[in-house]
Amino acid sequence: MALSFTPLSGRETTDIVSLLTDAYLPYREAHPLVYETWRLHWLEYQQMVDAYPESVGECGFYTCFNKEIIGFASWDPRRFPCAEIGHTCIRRQWQGRGYGILQLHEVLRRLQQQHFQRVTAATMEELFFLPAERMFLSCGFAEKRRFVGGEKRKARFIEYEMSLQNYGSQPLEGNT
Repeated sequence: MALSFTPLSGRETTDIVSLLTDAYLPYREAHPLVYETWRLHWLEYQQMVDAYPESVGECGFYTCFNKEIIGFASWDPRRFPCAEIGHTCIRRQWQGRGYGILQLHEVLRRLQQQHFQRVTAATMEELFFLPAERMFLSCGFAEKRRFVGGEKRKARFIEYEMSLQNYGSQPLEGNT
């Protein structure tokens, strides 16, 4: 296995929107209006990575298998010493092989190196996001709360939290 992580910044073109589009295709089919709103946010995020490579672009990476980009992960460091997991995904043809877990462990490792003490993550409480729920729990996150939110469509969310103080003392999970 040749899994590697490369910076979001410094590429001629970023693949963020195409990665998210691929990973969220089943959700798009079930919720097209929500998906289109998200797609606009993804485009804005990609533009931010391109415009601010030394700040926004440094808060994430592409996950590559044999140099092919199969996913990406990002985080928001603005509430130091607590970071928030941002956009993450693995292309559909690579899902179910443990790469999302390994990708999340790489985020946690980097956050710990940057002296973050805690990390949070949130996902929607829908069947499509069940693999994300399982991933967060298997990586050591604990469910913090469930809440209703959203701009136009009120959705149910699950928020997770994890201390990074003892991170790395457990063996990594992932079935690659």
